[in-house]
Amino acid sequence: LYSSSDRKFFNLISLIKLSRLLRIGKLISLLNFKSELKMQMRIVQVTILLLLTVHLLACFWMIIVKIEKTWIPPKDVATGTSEIYDENFASYWICFYYAVAMLIGTEVAPS
Repeated sequence: LYSSSDRKFFNLISLIKLSRLLRIGKLISLLNFKSELKMQMRIVQVTILLLLTVHLLACFWMIIVKIEKTWIPPKDVATGTSEIYDENFASYWICFYYAVAMLIGTEVAPS
């Protein structure tokens, strides 16, 4: 019924549902719990949002790296080869590492 490009588009549209996570803060403040429990729930919310942000950065970084195919992670510059183009699982974790590095301000510019 739908082509694969249509399904991919619908999957991207479904990402809009993630904006519901931003409303959890309002829900937490309306709950009738002790303030310590509310604070713990907020810490969990911030942690989830941080992980989601890092995941999205890693995915965008991986897309850019896979399209350009010229970036070599700084840890592999000495050898001139990298496993980032070989398998997706390892390349995702490499990109996840550099996404965290981008968030904390470490230089990750192409070399």
